[in-house]
Amino acid sequence: MDNNNQVVIYSFDQSSRVLTGVRYEEKPYEVKPGETLVAPKDGLRPPYRWNGTDWDQASVEEFNAQHPSNGPVGPSTKDQALNSLGLQISQVMKQQANLTQAMAALGRLVAQKNSTNGGN
Repeated sequence: MDNNNQVVIYSFDQSSRVLTGVRYEEKPYEVKPGETLVAPKDGLRPPYRWNGTDWDQASVEEFNAQHPSNGPVGPSTKDQALNSLGLQISQVMKQQANLTQAMAALGRLVAQKNSTNGGN
């Protein structure tokens, strides 16, 4: 079928007015009860409900009831443990860098003292 010869039909339950399906039909097509050619706007929360002229979005409560959460969103226990380990490694590396700097400074002091004392 050629897309230019098709129309998109949005079907809805006539009692609840909730969108039940989308399909393509050949032009010309006569819209029947429980159908419309009007597409739901982007960004609406499903389920979409036909108000006679346009689609309304679901309330937050209705949406949440149909899309229950799987629990709190956040890093898993494994991710938290890896993060903690990464922080510990970072601290050890910082301590190592500080020790390296201290050893270099001590070496310079010893070298300076040896050069001023004639090597003794």
